[in-house]
Amino acid sequence: MTKDIPATAHRSERVLAFMIAGIVGLSIVTIFVVLIGTGAGLSRIAPASLWQALTLFPFVGLSVGFLMIITLLVVSARRRSRETQAATARSTRIAPTTRKNRTTRTTRTTRK
Repeated sequence: MTKDIPATAHRSERVLAFMIAGIVGLSIVTIFVVLIGTGAGLSRIAPASLWQALTLFPFVGLSVGFLMIITLLVVSARRRSRETQAATARSTRIAPTTRKNRTTRTTRTTRK
């Protein structure tokens, strides 16, 4: 069976990843629209403000996407670090009691 993971465990990372995909994907589509539209001569027919906005969007979108990728890496690294620290803390809490029980057992066997 698969391990059930709560839906809220990595929701922020998942949302951030989909936002990155949406912004970068829309920027790439916009680049192709500008290239095809300019090649087809639509830049002479359509208003200039539309083409300026379409030309600027990839610059802004790809920059924001890059910053969001860095943010996703930081968030993911912090989560993994916390998980590792929690696992280490759990294993060190268990180990001293195990050692104590082992020394007690060896002491009893040597006295016999």
